[in-house]
Amino acid sequence: TTTIAMVDGVTNTCQVSGRITSNLTLTEGNHYALSGAVFVGGDNADSATLTIEPGVVVYGSSGNDYLVVSRGSKIEANGSAASPITFTSSQHVSGGVVDGLANGVAGQWGGLVLLGNGNSTKCPQDGSQCSLQVEGVQEGAVFGGTDDTDNSGTLRYVRVMHGGFEIAPDNELNGITFGAVGSGTTVEYLQVHKNADDGVEFFGGAVNAKYLVLTGIQDDSVDWDNGFKGNMQFVLVK
Repeated sequence: TTTIAMVDGVTNTCQVSGRITSNLTLTEGNHYALSGAVFVGGDNADSATLTIEPGVVVYGSSGNDYLVVSRGSKIEANGSAASPITFTSSQHVSGGVVDGLANGVAGQWGGLVLLGNGNSTKCPQDGSQCSLQVEGVQEGAVFGGTDDTDNSGTLRYVRVMHGGFEIAPDNELNGITFGAVGSGTTVEYLQVHKNADDGVEFFGGAVNAKYLVLTGIQDDSVDWDNGFKGNMQFVLVK
């Protein structure tokens, strides 16, 4: 990471860019700015874990700024009710994240993408290797496989806000895209707010999700396809 100007004028801000190929922790008390497409690990190679401490704010400034957790890598974003982890836009941060949800509109940055080795009905049925390109992301962001127990980490007390930038007509990023994410992944106490495309979308896989809040979503709040096998419990849509 590199130090950059403070978008809110008070909080130390670090820029994150490129591909993360060794374990990295984003520490409480800082803001982190995504610069372009940031990948955690390679595709089932150079795997790494991105750990995000409670209270951390990660933001993007345009639709080119988004975070992808590759197959074989993990995100450990384990916030708390008092100190959630926030993914949002620079416009929202400059207006003051703690002021509530009013600052910022939909489509101001990209979103969050988790890619796993779980099953998808789009995978080849002849036993050959599965490698499906995920929507809304640059080439090489692929998902799919045979391991529905795959573990992509933890999203707990996380909110994703003001994302879903339209890359091309009818091609926007979801707030959170789950590409064949396995049941070893923990997803709970999660909010997606004011996203220009779907709030959460599951492409195959078997990840379970509970305590989901979807507010102000401009397309589907919850969407699933490709033979998604997971369970969802306690889902509130407004």
